[in-house]
Amino acid sequence: MLRNMGLYRTHMPKWGVLAASSLIALIAAALAIGNTLAQTDQLVLKVAKEYDVAIAGEQRDWFGYGLSVGDINGDGQADLLVGAPESDLDSRFRSGAAFGFLGPIDSTVSESSAADIKLKGFDVTAGIGSAVLIQDINGDNVADFLISSEEMGVDDTRHESGLIYVVLGPIQPTGASATELNDQAADFRILGPHRNYNTGKGLATGDVNNDGALDIAIGSPGGYGSRKGGVEIVLGPLDGSDIDLRDGSDVKLLGSIGTIGSTRNGDAAGGSIAIGDINNDGVDDIAVNSRSADVGGIENAGETHIIFGPLDPSALGELATQDEEGGIPIKSIADVTLQGEQERDNASASTLAIGDLDGDGINDLIVGSMQSDAAGSRAAGKVFVIKGPILSGIYNLDDAADVAIEGENPIDSLGSGIGVGDLNGDGVADLALAANFADPQEREDAGIAYIMFGNIFEREPTPEESNLPQILIGVVVVIVVIAAAAGGLWYLRRTRRGAMPPM
Repeated sequence: MLRNMGLYRTHMPKWGVLAASSLIALIAAALAIGNTLAQTDQLVLKVAKEYDVAIAGEQRDWFGYGLSVGDINGDGQADLLVGAPESDLDSRFRSGAAFGFLGPIDSTVSESSAADIKLKGFDVTAGIGSAVLIQDINGDNVADFLISSEEMGVDDTRHESGLIYVVLGPIQPTGASATELNDQAADFRILGPHRNYNTGKGLATGDVNNDGALDIAIGSPGGYGSRKGGVEIVLGPLDGSDIDLRDGSDVKLLGSIGTIGSTRNGDAAGGSIAIGDINNDGVDDIAVNSRSADVGGIENAGETHIIFGPLDPSALGELATQDEEGGIPIKSIADVTLQGEQERDNASASTLAIGDLDGDGINDLIVGSMQSDAAGSRAAGKVFVIKGPILSGIYNLDDAADVAIEGENPIDSLGSGIGVGDLNGDGVADLALAANFADPQEREDAGIAYIMFGNIFEREPTPEESNLPQILIGVVVVIVVIAAAAGGLWYLRRTRRGAMPPM
């Protein structure tokens, strides 16, 4: 006789079902609450998943430590210039290099070796490329290059004073061979005033005094007593002669020099500078970072200060007695202050940029914070975008930012370089941003320059990497365990009472 083997019901009692269903509901509710808490008004993007172009440097190049966007060859198309101060181009140890990429740029460009223009330092450890800038300096409607080395010494008495080479355009493609950048190749130079000033780490141009002439702002984050740092502003027009910042009488210009210094020792002001109209009043403003500033007792949280233009040279002269170095404490005249919030965050420690990212005719502010932690990765770096106009006040940088772009890996230092311009030729401004300590293809500290096409504000948030499959597996395991335990307990209780399943 055949038995009905294994077909009897070994159901779980109601309390077991209720326990399992309650657990499922509890976990689902927790996940829902977590997702709700994670939602903010700030658009968060992961650069590794959002970039359209990624250009990688060679090992230990620090490719992207400096970056600029502008029209190099006068064809109306934005181009890209990237500094790599640790580059060994042509086997010249740490001579540094600058790489120019003519637009339009697309994803076929992926290596620094593909650059149309290559400039290399004239000697070992020259370290050119600390900052790079594409700008028409002499007003001939042709783009020029400003390329600095913050560690180069002007002479034996000015070790690591810093130096900036100015190369007047037109700039011709160099092809596969690199052109040596030295005193002879440059049309004129800007010389750091004293030893260890690191002049040229910050570099920007614009009309800060609203007289119609282009001015240059040069940052010296290592100078002005105990590394307070500061910015030298050379008012234009320039006559093409060397500018020595050591002595005003040696500077060849038709104006004066204004010095903006940090209010506290050790702020290292001037590591990054940007000039442009940020409050939409038609006059250029100047933004200066103080990367090592302490904020509310938080060590090295960092600050960015914005001074609305125009800057009146005579007023600057009257205020110069406020500091023993003959400069003006920047905080005393700042209209806007953006503050970091993490210890050693070094908010805006890398780069500042001003540009219209959404085409509304109003400039936006982009702030790099290369020491910031991102998604749990130490010093992966962040880039914050604040939609303009920006009005007077003191703000927390993270709270003020409309967009936060996060670096990929620990120590990548996203935000080392930033630029704005239409790099793919579609009529919409793009955002270029670099991570100079990134390790592409396992090349240590090679650096990467990323380009994100289109209106950054219209992107969708990068989806978080979900661990839902692992959670669901865990839930299933827990349910099975509960079910087994509940069913086993019920079975044991029944058998002890003499009840056996039907056979």
